Amino acid sequence: MGATFTSGAESSPSSTDGADQRGLGSRPFILLLLATVCAFFGYTLLLPLVPLWAVRGGAQEVAAGTTTTMFMGATVAAQFAAPQLIRRIGYARAFAWGSAFLGAPTPLYVLTSALPALLGVSALRGIGFGLVTVCGSALVAELLPRALLGRGSGAYGLAVGVPQVIGLPAGVWFAHLWGYEAVFWMAGVLPVLACVPAMLLPRLSLPGAGAAHEPSADAPAPHDAPLPWGALSAPWLVMLLAALGYGGVVTFLPMSFRDVQQVTAAVLFAISAAMLLGRWLSGVVGDRMQLAGRQLGVGIVLAACGLFLVAAASHVHAGTAAPSLAGALAVAGGTLLGGGFGVVQNDALVVMFHRVERTQYGFASAVWNVGYDTGTGLGAVIIGALVVRAGYVAAFTASAVLLLAVLPSTLASMRTRRR
Repeated sequence: MGATFTSGAESSPSSTDGADQRGLGSRPFILLLLATVCAFFGYTLLLPLVPLWAVRGGAQEVAAGTTTTMFMGATVAAQFAAPQLIRRIGYARAFAWGSAFLGAPTPLYVLTSALPALLGVSALRGIGFGLVTVCGSALVAELLPRALLGRGSGAYGLAVGVPQVIGLPAGVWFAHLWGYEAVFWMAGVLPVLACVPAMLLPRLSLPGAGAAHEPSADAPAPHDAPLPWGALSAPWLVMLLAALGYGGVVTFLPMSFRDVQQVTAAVLFAISAAMLLGRWLSGVVGDRMQLAGRQLGVGIVLAACGLFLVAAASHVHAGTAAPSLAGALAVAGGTLLGGGFGVVQNDALVVMFHRVERTQYGFASAVWNVGYDTGTGLGAVIIGALVVRAGYVAAFTASAVLLLAVLPSTLASMRTRRR
């Protein structure tokens, strides 16, 4: 986790054209986006599906949620180890290995719905996802100049968000139409295909990586600058709590509305579409209006309001008095939650990159991803425990209150950093 990184030259002979090689339309950046889309489809198709598969096998809701927790736990562990691995083998190979680990074990879900086996497969897939996420977000900063970080992060957010817009609702829908087994195979093949563009990515120089990765003449020299934990703590905590609410809703809303699959599909689509739009708009606005790091408060409020609406929808649905109202509230809540979380994702990542040295982009990427995936995993287990004890309404409400609790400290941190 403590490894430092140096941006280096590409192995392509055309790397002399710096403008072409470091723009949003450059070949390396397009390859990154393509690999990201394929890998993330393997993740999003199964995020709500594996817990439902566990419930079909006889597991209770809280136990089923542990499949997401195991996946995210392995993801976080891999993210802590990712900087050292990238230091040894480079971004391209690490991304490719991550994609292979994410996809290749997935068809094993077909063999059984027993919880211990599901946990084991989820752990293997989580290792791969951890490598993919750290490499992907770090490469945004490595392949682009600082002036394009906001828009680059927004474009990367589109590559992450499109699979979520399509994959989250499609996974549940396809399982209903074709069966779980077909979706497991689909979610296994796509990340394996991501290995192809990943291996075509440029080999960036990393200090200590050996002769094949010697720094270029214009690369900054590696140094042992202290890791900026304090500077990253505020955006990391916002990421953690926003992801906790997101993970809880994505995991347990399909169970809350299990008798109305159309509502589940609509809410998951709304969350994903709004997240994609929120992240992209945050990047564009942040670059053009110099607002990087100033949008976290907006994201917190939007996401918390969305969680309150999801809680209200669960309350109305439980009463069965107005099913159409419950569906409308759930979709509206999902839209606000997704939009707010998208803003938080982009702004937190950009402000982290601005608060570290260029040699520490890999570290900042790992910290950001740890917050995202730890929060998603905790959402599955904490919200699950609250569901068992107090019901869906109390669980979703508690996640909204937790997120709002960090709003004052986040705003204070942003004001302090600007001064």
